[in-house]
Amino acid sequence: MAKEQNLALNPSKISGVCGRLMCCLSYEFPTYMELKKNLPKVGKHIVTKQGKGKIIRQNVLNQTITVELEEGEK
Repeated sequence: MAKEQNLALNPSKISGVCGRLMCCLSYEFPTYMELKKNLPKVGKHIVTKQGKGKIIRQNVLNQTITVELEEGEK
């Protein structure tokens, strides 16, 4: 779940006080996956008003993507 949500895979950063995986990760996971399926995948080539480009990043919670244009602009 942490990997799917693009979180650091460092156990100390995704563990709660009890030493186990944070409960919130499993609680948020279904919503995160539902939001993610509305976004195009990283690496996909798309055409924008500014030209052709490739998706290099997704922000699932904000429902935004970052596109690197063929001309090298973002």
